[in-house]
Amino acid sequence: MDILVVEDEPVTQQLFKRVLIAEGHQVSVCADAESAWEICQTKHFPLLILDWLLPGMDGLELCRRIRAGTALADNEGRITFVNQIARSMFWGPTDHPYQGQYWEDLFPFALEDRTRLRQLSTVPPDERDRLSAPLENILGQRYWMDIEVQDDPRDRRGKIFLFYEFGKLIPINL
Repeated sequence: MDILVVEDEPVTQQLFKRVLIAEGHQVSVCADAESAWEICQTKHFPLLILDWLLPGMDGLELCRRIRAGTALADNEGRITFVNQIARSMFWGPTDHPYQGQYWEDLFPFALEDRTRLRQLSTVPPDERDRLSAPLENILGQRYWMDIEVQDDPRDRRGKIFLFYEFGKLIPINL
């Protein structure tokens, strides 16, 4: 199994690495969450071992980001990428076409939530907050999630939408 260990203490890094390799695993090690996040953008690890207290971003925030649904939009608002987590959340197991569509037309949020996301994408990053919103996907499943808008580091005019802390909403009839 391919395992990523995120640990800032060198002795603990080596201990994890030695034990896991002896058990037949492939091990990658990062000393901080930021470098682990970069690696996780291009490679899937079935198991991550995360230190909670790390310099910079902590292990809990890294875990939240990895579990997040992600979508990238270009400077005109057209979607260029949606990860598997977000695809399954929005469209279920179907292979829904998304590339080239405008995020405002694509994401199944209420009008007021789309308006708030549009506002968040235009203000400076230090003035942005998270939007909490419900959505109902094309299969009729209802979710509650937090949405964060970030600038794309490769192109500051583009945006990254992070969808996380979501849970299914189940109606209760009393």
